Amino acid sequence: MNSQCELLIAGATVVTETGGRETNVAVSNGIVEAIGPELPRASRTIDAEGLVLLPGGVDPHTHLNSAWPFPDERRPADDFRSGSRAAAAGGITTVCDFVYHLGDETLVEAANRVADCAAQDSCIDYSLHVVITELKPAFVDEIEQLISSGYPSFKFYTQLPDFVANAPGYIELLHQLADAGGLAMFHCEDASIIDYCCGVLTSAGKTSPRHYPASKPPQVEESATAWALNLAAVAGAPAYIVHLSSAGSLELALAARQSGNDVLIETRPLYLHLTDECFDASDAEAACFIGTPPLRSSRDRARLWQALEAGDINMVGSDHVGFTREQKYKPGDTFATVPKGVANMESMLAMLYSEGVRVGRLSLEQLADLTATQPAKTFGLYPQKGVICEGSDADFCLLDPLKRRKVDAKRLHSAADFDPFEGREVTGWPVLTVSRGEVVFEDGAVRAASGRGHLVKGNRYSRTLSRKEAA
Repeated sequence: MNSQCELLIAGATVVTETGGRETNVAVSNGIVEAIGPELPRASRTIDAEGLVLLPGGVDPHTHLNSAWPFPDERRPADDFRSGSRAAAAGGITTVCDFVYHLGDETLVEAANRVADCAAQDSCIDYSLHVVITELKPAFVDEIEQLISSGYPSFKFYTQLPDFVANAPGYIELLHQLADAGGLAMFHCEDASIIDYCCGVLTSAGKTSPRHYPASKPPQVEESATAWALNLAAVAGAPAYIVHLSSAGSLELALAARQSGNDVLIETRPLYLHLTDECFDASDAEAACFIGTPPLRSSRDRARLWQALEAGDINMVGSDHVGFTREQKYKPGDTFATVPKGVANMESMLAMLYSEGVRVGRLSLEQLADLTATQPAKTFGLYPQKGVICEGSDADFCLLDPLKRRKVDAKRLHSAADFDPFEGREVTGWPVLTVSRGEVVFEDGAVRAASGRGHLVKGNRYSRTLSRKEAA
């Protein structure tokens, strides 16, 4: 180790893949130079005694790209500029966002457009998933080029008419994707069940946002999850189920995994900390909890926590979509017209620590694995991201395990003016965030400039790497 480093984190409980221990971390040139008991001279030393040093969060599921399907007046308030600031304040140092192609764009052109947008605005690093909403022959021809260029993950919406009508073609696409080293991500909803349930509710005059859970019961997700898993199995493609919410869908995914299929499972904070009882409220308040899928029962919530504790769920992603209250609900809105999504990236890690680690449901190592290591491994960013080890990017979240505060949107950094966990008492909160050796959040303020973030390109998908911790 050099006699002097640029940044020294001294005395924290450092959480690595081999466990947590009180030690020091030396940083130079944006990477971890050394971990150990030595106390080298440093340009800046941070006394972190009593604090926990976690690998900077890798959020596998965010929506900060403003060019995606919303009417202009309901376009999300958060973009890469404000959303990345919220991420940094929440201990997240890499966001994995989505590329939606527009008009006659090729997928490569769409990826370049979104990457350019993030390069201008994001204050932290970012990676990108490519969304395929149409089975264009030209898109199929781009798969190998995209994966070789650092975009190995592709998202599919099972409820879209094109996916339903052209399922055999999508199976062939999944097969080619798998052969090229790609990963298939599935948003699992069954359009036929949604249409039926919405028709029944509308006929009965039950169109209020309060009836949103009934418009998409668990069977909507479970039917599509089974279908997606079967398509992926036939194609020999690894399947990643995004924002899984129900116990039934979980059992389907676990059964497919038990059968030898490569299945990864993501859930989100909404389903771990809230239930459908939130819809026993006014229309305006109910609208604030509308995401996709809907909030589920307390039984579903308990089963997800059980799976999280057992290591059956691979990672937690925010699925962050930031709206203001004015955008989220307008008089006359129905469960079908309220835009889907909530802002919860800044509170995600703190809530998981408070409701998971602090009460004994999760270990510190599990927290780091769920929020950083597994996402980095799954999307080909490891070991550059997702871990504290020599040679990795110096991405850290310094968390105070005793810091108590209420979730209050006025103190958060999203452009949204509410958080779904508003008023919740939380113990354990990020107090400092480091991105590539630079302190980007400290003393309650984001200190990073927009545009300092880098595009992190992913390597080809590796089952051995991604399943190592969860096997």
